[in-house]
Amino acid sequence: MLQKKTNAKPQDGDPIKRIVDAVCEVIADEGVANVSMRKVADKAGATIGLITHHFPNRAAMVQAAVEHAWDMAKKEIRWPTTLDRNEITASLEAFLPLDPSRRRQLSVWLAFWALTQTSPELQTIHRNIHTFMRDKHVKWIRLLGHSLKDARRIADALLVQCDGILVYALLDEKYWTPEHQRLIVAEAVDKVLSRTGSS
Repeated sequence: MLQKKTNAKPQDGDPIKRIVDAVCEVIADEGVANVSMRKVADKAGATIGLITHHFPNRAAMVQAAVEHAWDMAKKEIRWPTTLDRNEITASLEAFLPLDPSRRRQLSVWLAFWALTQTSPELQTIHRNIHTFMRDKHVKWIRLLGHSLKDARRIADALLVQCDGILVYALLDEKYWTPEHQRLIVAEAVDKVLSRTGSS
């Protein structure tokens, strides 16, 4: 989980990890528009030269931050393999800003999406992440008797709905309370579980 820090990091350990952690913190604190070599260097306790040695531009820094956040998320999520409603719901809620710590983590995703439209490299990462997540959900959806094609469509719909909740909840925290987010996801999961496939 990302922690807000006010002091620069000590100059030890893996420099790339220090830089990526710093990028995540700057994004969470100030937004992607304010990510700069100077701010990342200050947060990481590094020189601008070290930053540019590993990351030539802002898009490269955001890409590394997203890959780092995704690696963390994959390890924490228990992907459902049965029709256990609680497991399914929990795997979807893992990508919702339900508390301050998750809000900080998921702000990296919002920054990533903002830059992805004009970056083929980031588009590839986006496709790979979506495909990975969709295929994880296809496994349990197919247990309902749906064809592979239908299961993919249903999984796409669930993931797109959760992405929408993520964005709206980050932009309007007061309205999109954790309870409201959870209720919508629960209703979506129940709707899928109530339907069986014909093929």
